Amino acid sequence: MRGCFHGITPTILRDITGYSVYMAVYRYFCDKGTPEDKLFPNFRTMLFAGGLAGVISWALNLPIDTVKSIMQKDSLANPMYRNTMDCVLKNYREHGIRVFYKGFWPALLRAFPLNAVTLCIYDWTQQQMKLALQDYKTVIPPAGTTIREVQSQLEREV
Repeated sequence: MRGCFHGITPTILRDITGYSVYMAVYRYFCDKGTPEDKLFPNFRTMLFAGGLAGVISWALNLPIDTVKSIMQKDSLANPMYRNTMDCVLKNYREHGIRVFYKGFWPALLRAFPLNAVTLCIYDWTQQQMKLALQDYKTVIPPAGTTIREVQSQLEREV
């Protein structure tokens, strides 16, 4: 059971900082790219914002992701590292700062198209749901409303 939580601290750190940066950058560029007369950004804006969000997020979080991976592959029977900081210090002393940036360019090259499409589809789906729900706001009753109350409201609107 201990192995399930091996590397949990860097995983939590990576996810908190990663998703915070990811969504903040995405929202910022979507907001900047949306004309004032439009409710939602266009596809080009969403694709660019998503790709940029992915690149910036991975560029900032690759070191902690590397630490997470190193800790996860560490032996459970004979571990080399006591904790996250021990892993960081030992790897830095042995390999230098470059150890935390292995695979940097491939990760960024993968990040742009992957996150561009992912966030664009996510946001587009969310927009479509918002638009669909706007048409049905009067039909969706508050909790506790009886069927007769809904029927009488619908009859009044017609």
